[in-house]
Formats: sequence, C-alpha cells, structure tokens
Amino acid sequence: MRDNPQEWQAGLYFELELLIALRTFKILKGLLLLGVNLQSCKIVLRNKMHINNTIAYYKARVIIRGFEQ
Repeated sequence: MRDNPQEWQAGLYFELELLIALRTFKILKGLLLLGVNLQSCKIVLRNKMHINNTIAYYKARVIIRGFEQ
C-alpha cells in the first residue's frame, strides 16, 4: 500500500467501519447465500493535501465497479 502502510490501513479500516455501520456493505465469509447479489469492488487510495502541499490525511474509498450494478 504505497509509502506509509499504517496510515493507509487506518484510512481503509475507517472507510470499512463506516460502510458497515451504514449497512451498505457486508464482508462475507464462507458460502454465498441464495438470492444475494454479489458485487466486486476496488479500493482507491488518495492523499488529501493542505494548501502548502503537505499531506493532511490518507483517504481510502471502497468503490463498486459500475459495470456490474
């Protein structure tokens, strides 16, 4: 994960916890249930910058692939 793995991991965990709390995302373990529509996703990592070009925070987004919706 890029240059600072601890910061990126914290950003990704924050995003996943938010999606799980909003009940829009669920991590499945094991077999897929009947009637469940499984979507693949990807993770986009970006640095959010201050005006003076220093890193403000590390932002991770979980994106559903649009061609499967």
